[in-house]
Amino acid sequence: MEAGLADRDNVALVGFMAAGKSTVGQLLAARLGYRLVDTDQIIVDQAGRSIPDIFAAEGETGFRAREQAAVAQAAGQTGLVISCGGGVARDPANVAALRAGGRIVWLALGAEEAARRIVADGPGRPMIDDHVAERTPAAVQRRVEELLAERTPYYRAAADQVVVVDQRTPAQVVQLIVAGESDAVV
Repeated sequence: MEAGLADRDNVALVGFMAAGKSTVGQLLAARLGYRLVDTDQIIVDQAGRSIPDIFAAEGETGFRAREQAAVAQAAGQTGLVISCGGGVARDPANVAALRAGGRIVWLALGAEEAARRIVADGPGRPMIDDHVAERTPAAVQRRVEELLAERTPYYRAAADQVVVVDQRTPAQVVQLIVAGESDAVV
C-alpha cells in the first residue's frame, strides 16, 4: 500500500487550471492500479456539450451546480484518482465529499508557469477567456494572478498533501504523491 492510502481510498487532485491534474492523474492511476475520472469530463458527458458552452448557456452558477454533482458522483466510488476542475476546492461540499473518500492532493502551480501553459494550450477556458479582452501572455497572467489570489486559500485548506509542480515532470510529481511527501507553499 502506498503512503497514507488505505485500501482503495481515492486520491483527488485539486489545483489551478493547467497544473497537470489530468496528466498526473493518468500516471498516478496507472501506478496505483486505480481508475482515473475527471470531474470536467463527467460534466461534459452528462450535459452533452463543452464547458464553454455550459458557461455560455448556464453561467458559472449553472456550471458549479453541475460540478458539485460530478464531484459527489466520483467521490462516492472507491479506487479512483479524481482529477478535479480548478474551482472544485472553493465549495465546502466538494471538499467534504472528496475528503470522506480519501486524500486530497493540491498540485500547486505558480502564476507565471500557469499563464505560460494556458497561453500554449489556446482558448477554451471560460474563467480566462470570458475575462480577458485580448488573450496576450500579459493579460492571461494578470487574470491568473487574480484567480490564484482568490483560490490559493481554498486549495491550501483542502489539501492533505501539497506538491509544487512548476519545475517537475509528471513522473516526479507522481513519485512525491505516492511517497506522501509535501512541499511547503507560502
